Amino acid sequence: METEIFDMDLSVRAYNCLKRAGITTYSALFSRIDEGIPSLFEIRFINTRCVGEVLKLAQKNGYPANEKVEDYIADLRKDPEATAESIAYWEALSDSLRLINFDTPKAN
Repeated sequence: METEIFDMDLSVRAYNCLKRAGITTYSALFSRIDEGIPSLFEIRFINTRCVGEVLKLAQKNGYPANEKVEDYIADLRKDPEATAESIAYWEALSDSLRLINFDTPKAN
């Protein structure tokens, strides 16, 4: 059986954003992340902190979210409107994702 998002360890805001977007399972979440980090920002009312929270949750459950973050950072570096603070945030998130152990038991 697939894990529903209410079983995930998320803040209320992140949970509500995902639920409103119709993302109710891990597989739906992983599919959305596969579309790229910008697709997460298309979710209504989601913010950078929530996106980071969702990516950490995905990484903890065996999804290689760090690879998507690295791709996003590369795109940000090419964007002349990207701020140094934004790039630094994503680099820090990438570093923290690298520290997450893939052997963490997956949610049932």
